[in-house]
Amino acid sequence: MDCTDKITRWRGIGLALALLLAVTLLAACGGDEGDEDTSPPPTTTPGVSAEVVAEDAGEVGEVASEPVSTPPPLPAETLFQDATALARADLAAYLEVGLDEITVLEPDTALLMADPLSCPDIADEGVTPYTVYVQRGRFIYPYQVYEPSPGAEPVVERCDDVLVDEEVLYAPAPDVRTSVLDAVRFDLEERGIDTAGGALRTFQAITWTDETLGCPPEPQATPVPALIDGYLVVYAVGSLTYEYHTDATGARIVFCARGGGYKSVEAFITALEADENLDVTRVEDEVATYKGLSAQGVLIELTTRGYRVGVFAFDSPDEARAAAALIDDLDVSRIFAAGKVLIVQEENSPQVYSVLLKHAEEVRAPVIERRNADATPASR
Repeated sequence: MDCTDKITRWRGIGLALALLLAVTLLAACGGDEGDEDTSPPPTTTPGVSAEVVAEDAGEVGEVASEPVSTPPPLPAETLFQDATALARADLAAYLEVGLDEITVLEPDTALLMADPLSCPDIADEGVTPYTVYVQRGRFIYPYQVYEPSPGAEPVVERCDDVLVDEEVLYAPAPDVRTSVLDAVRFDLEERGIDTAGGALRTFQAITWTDETLGCPPEPQATPVPALIDGYLVVYAVGSLTYEYHTDATGARIVFCARGGGYKSVEAFITALEADENLDVTRVEDEVATYKGLSAQGVLIELTTRGYRVGVFAFDSPDEARAAAALIDDLDVSRIFAAGKVLIVQEENSPQVYSVLLKHAEEVRAPVIERRNADATPASR
């Protein structure tokens, strides 16, 4: 390379360095003082566009683009079903209300909610947490869900946040409500139940997904899928509740006795023992007895914590329900019926509650009855 080429090369490098120095000085000076923008960057709420935020703040002007956000992951269907069953049971026990008052929101509700939520910390960073939502009235309760290891029982933890549903809750027209309730009362009377002192406990609009209106089908039957608008109705007579599923007019109603029913104590316990994830222990040296009930039953313990459950068999489902109404024992939390079998849950455990609901229908909640009695001012 001759001297002329070397000089030309160094001149090019010098010009490039000069341009870089000029750009650096201009950036440091910030340009014209009058054009400086010291306003903070706009903030956005997850799931809400920047344009909506600007409108809420009363700002005028166009927004260039929406913020890009990554939607939260959604759990698999099986995990969602297991997790929401536990979440419903936990919230019902926590609020001391009936399970029929707790509804599950669809999985994609998580995509509409603002994050982050205040949920318990997870020690294992390799675990993927999900969020499911259950609702009572206008209040929505988030639950954090995760599997500590593949195939393990899901961990379901209530978060600290409580959200408010601002949507207007659907209320049926008075004439529709009346016709549905008349049909329910008529069916109860046909079953020999006096509804004179009864009271409506739940009346909820719902879309059933098959022709059984969401009730357990007959053995060996396969329900035909169908979307049918209707209502979930829970009617209380004395201390017992009766669950009905109806269509939109009350022309068709189904008394929904959950769990399919069992004919004996042994059949019920065998069904529990078939669950590989459930610890079932028979208490051999003690019988189940409760104040108000003359019968003696079999005592079992569920889960590794040994929650006690009494199981009784009667000659008919009606006798089992009648026996549930007789129990007056402070050690009893909830009472279930499954065909001819009566199940008495002692400790108010959400985990046990969720297990029993898979096999039976809750007919009484003495824990709630006692709370309501304590809240009622003594008559003067």
